[in-house]
Amino acid sequence: MTEKSDFTTKLIHSGTGQFARKPGLAASVSEALPIYLTSVFTFDDVPAHETIVDAGGYHYTRCGNPNADAVSEILAAADGGEQAIVFSSG
Repeated sequence: MTEKSDFTTKLIHSGTGQFARKPGLAASVSEALPIYLTSVFTFDDVPAHETIVDAGGYHYTRCGNPNADAVSEILAAADGGEQAIVFSSG
């Protein structure tokens, strides 16, 4: 394998659907990460919300978003770093 194809493969496999599991800590998610066009996530009740927050799941976009986390992981992989920080400019 060439160095270019190794790099491309690394980027393709970064930012996968693992982040889609966190909003509801779901057992089943789509193969491709969906685009979350939301600022908040809904819950059936307060205990459900507390469970997700305690488990590190998503509850409010300013506190974390699956798409931002995926982009962060892809940028870190592209640059060879451990982490990248992404945020809105608005």
